[in-house]
Amino acid sequence: MAKQIDQCPRFRTIGDLADEVGISVAKADYIVRTRRIGHSARAGCLRLFNDDAVQRVRVEARLMDARKGAGS
Repeated sequence: MAKQIDQCPRFRTIGDLADEVGISVAKADYIVRTRRIGHSARAGCLRLFNDDAVQRVRVEARLMDARKGAGS
């Protein structure tokens, strides 16, 4: 039975995603909206994101930071 639980996909709310990536919730939400990163599921009004979405947000946040640094 434990193997089945380990194989379940892990979903995160936008707040969990932001914490994992190390950015603010506002920035995570901005990236999700502007890059059209879709959620994988919903729980009521909560959008739930999978590992791929977390990785995409992480990459986009790094690109934003790199562009911000290049303009200074």
